[in-house]
Amino acid sequence: AVAGARLPLQVSAIAAAVLLFAVPAVFLGMVSPYIIRVRLLDYDASKTGTVMGRFFALSTIGSIAGTFLGGYWLISWFGTRVILYAVAAVLALAAMLVMPRGRKMTAALVLGACLGLGGYAALSVSESLATGIDRDTRYNHIRVQNGSMGIGKPMRFLITDPGSVQSGMRIDQPDTLALD
Repeated sequence: AVAGARLPLQVSAIAAAVLLFAVPAVFLGMVSPYIIRVRLLDYDASKTGTVMGRFFALSTIGSIAGTFLGGYWLISWFGTRVILYAVAAVLALAAMLVMPRGRKMTAALVLGACLGLGGYAALSVSESLATGIDRDTRYNHIRVQNGSMGIGKPMRFLITDPGSVQSGMRIDQPDTLALD
């Protein structure tokens, strides 16, 4: 929906990030204070600074390691779509581990539905591009898709950003320049 709105790329990127990650970020932001609170139950008030300092030092090390691991290795090995689904599955499984017994079946059903919908979404994207490619690469997400771009001639396009064509070629005359 955001890509279809034809907004400037910067606005689309921010809107998509907010829509996708605002609610999970708020809930994940609740984890740190809760963990500190639970950990402080084992100590007296004089150890509050030590407990918080250790927790935030460990959190910072994890953030730095996650940034480098994700940016330099994981994205190039697995692609962004697989990583996003994997993180969602790990978070859902972690939530199930701490959920009260009576609600674990409900959580398992919700997790199964989410994973099923994610898999269906991934398959439907691939099937909608039956004549093209939709892949994560080491450097970008690319699509190769057939179309006509309003000129009535069959064309093939390389698309790297939502709604923008990187390059194109005429299928009936592949040696002719198709775009300015």
